[in-house]
Amino acid sequence: MITRVPKLHVFALLFLSLFAMSSASFAATHQAWLLINADLKDSVVSTDRNEKAQLENGGWKTNGTGALQSAPEKGALPLHRLARAGTDATDRLLEADESKIAGHVKNGFTDEGVLGFVSSAAKPGLVPVHHFTKDGKHFWLIDKSDQPAAEAKGWKAAGISFWLWPVPAATDAPKSGAPVKAK
Repeated sequence: MITRVPKLHVFALLFLSLFAMSSASFAATHQAWLLINADLKDSVVSTDRNEKAQLENGGWKTNGTGALQSAPEKGALPLHRLARAGTDATDRLLEADESKIAGHVKNGFTDEGVLGFVSSAAKPGLVPVHHFTKDGKHFWLIDKSDQPAAEAKGWKAAGISFWLWPVPAATDAPKSGAPVKAK
């Protein structure tokens, strides 16, 4: 016995499947801020508006912003935020290479978890995150205008670690950390 499906149902199913396929190709993102402290001893990436606001109230400044993918997709790697207490500052580490996490933990870092997913390759429009090192410690910048001051403090450029996606215009956050208003 052959069952006929009404044309409206076929059209609705076709429309829903096309919508689902097209929306699946655009992964959701969330905003991330790279903050540096005033004496250029520490940097951190945060995805939490409250943490960002607290750091800024403590004298940190936002060096740059970008977006992290919320879910894995082709070419995206999970970005771990790790920290290790030091004598004069906390050493923070951003790691997108899963094979290195266990070694960092063995060396005294605490894995604070995955912030989101970053690109491991340069593509037009992506935001590069520059890595610097000094005495075995780590520092990052997005806006390279702070690089001369960082180098004057002894930080040495170690290259680009990963790339963030640009922040969609609708999610640009106000400096205060207040909720985003629709434009």
